[in-house]
Amino acid sequence: CKTLEEVFTQTAAFYNITGDQLQFTINKTGTQVAITLNANFKPKSQHSSPNSLLNELLLLVCHRFSSWLVGQVIPLIKVEMQHAKPAHHEEYRLMYPCPCSYENNNCALLFNANHLNLPVVRGKRELVNYLKQLPLQWFKKQSYYDNYSAKVMRLLESAALDNKSNLDSVAAK
Repeated sequence: CKTLEEVFTQTAAFYNITGDQLQFTINKTGTQVAITLNANFKPKSQHSSPNSLLNELLLLVCHRFSSWLVGQVIPLIKVEMQHAKPAHHEEYRLMYPCPCSYENNNCALLFNANHLNLPVVRGKRELVNYLKQLPLQWFKKQSYYDNYSAKVMRLLESAALDNKSNLDSVAAK
């Protein structure tokens, strides 16, 4: 995939052909997009909220992995959960850097639709290393440099410390 939209389209196509236990949809409305992930497993009893943990994890992984693919944290506008506000709701501020709402029709990540055009900047070798570090990558705080900052950092890290490495030469490159 070349863009984030292609990633989400491929992901939705895959999950939606594997059965009805997981529904993955992409809904664009004006300038916002909602990536909807719903796990549809039956609860053990009427009094349990069956999929809250699974839905929390699916949304977290979706946001963290897609952010990693494009090399920057995708700013979320809102996270919607189907379940009632859980006792551990304060942890959501660490999981999702945005407001959360509860008792919605779907579980969804909402963000600016312009982010669907972001290019995928990770390659196969990086993916192999990423997968080796799972699940740590899902639970540590995300921080990525934007593309220009990342390029400058790589340039500075690889530059020999000599008179040719100065602000002007780095800026020119």
